[in-house]
Amino acid sequence: MIKIQPIPLWIPEQNGTHLLVAVTIANTQDKTCALNWRILTDDFKDLASGVIQLTEEQYSKWGDDNTYLEDLTLETLKLNRL
Repeated sequence: MIKIQPIPLWIPEQNGTHLLVAVTIANTQDKTCALNWRILTDDFKDLASGVIQLTEEQYSKWGDDNTYLEDLTLETLKLNRL
């Protein structure tokens, strides 16, 4: 789970403070994956969620850990890590 700079969401306004990213790979032969993301409050209430589908080029840049995927998700959603 990634601690993010608070972002106001919903009415009444609540602050999203955490980003959870999970990877889904359909099968072992795939050269791509999906990033399932959720923005949560401090008490882990869901505020927003979605899926980012990686291209083969993006998938090929995935290294030994998930830092690249986390950074890609943060960049795509225009969020900042704390």
